[in-house]
Amino acid sequence: MIQEQVPFNPTYDDWYFSPGSGYDESLYVFYEGNEISSRFSPAFRVGEIGFGTGLNLWVLLHELSSLGISGSLDFRTVDEAPPKPRVVEQILHPYIDQLGGPQEHSRYLDYYQSLTSEENEGWHSVDLEIPIPIEPNQPQTPSKMIVSLALWRGEASDMVTALQKEGWLADGWFLDGHDPKKNPKAWSDELLKTLARCTKVGGTLATYSAAGRVKTGLREVGFEVRRRKGFGTKRHMVQGWYRGTGID
Repeated sequence: MIQEQVPFNPTYDDWYFSPGSGYDESLYVFYEGNEISSRFSPAFRVGEIGFGTGLNLWVLLHELSSLGISGSLDFRTVDEAPPKPRVVEQILHPYIDQLGGPQEHSRYLDYYQSLTSEENEGWHSVDLEIPIPIEPNQPQTPSKMIVSLALWRGEASDMVTALQKEGWLADGWFLDGHDPKKNPKAWSDELLKTLARCTKVGGTLATYSAAGRVKTGLREVGFEVRRRKGFGTKRHMVQGWYRGTGID
């Protein structure tokens, strides 16, 4: 029997997500916060600050699959020290049914193992193929979601700098880098400025944090920022739309 583990990161003395509500929180804050179901296009790009257990990615893929949406997804993320696969297995165990059942859970853990097996700084990547369910008695050709998943092991500032050099532009961002008071590097002015340069005009972002310095920093680099009701007991979260102004 797998012993469930609380989703807590001792490095930052902070939760990865709300205990017992991880799937619903990720769905509300990041998937719905970026309006992905209505905005997804065949070659969509998502950037993330704070990979952790990878729950945000797996929620994203499961939701798109359940809607029958196919195409390709380029997902770039960052973590200095992602948790070990056995820890991820324990943390995500309560969400097996929501994430598609034991077979999907096992497949995700295999991907996670491949992605995090090497610890050197820089990009580590795997390619995923996610089958799209076919409605019963419907004569359709099987389709799939092709996913290019790349994890930068190291500092978030170095990851966005690498993306800028590559000319990579996001359609949406998941800003999930722990509490700004506990992990200020993930919310620095310079990082946000570079992140804006790596965002398409009209691109979006979402974050659980509604801290004043976060909202101010995002506005200064060209994002229109709006507060939204937070998940669960949290009062507010933030959504942003990049308008392409405010950067030197």
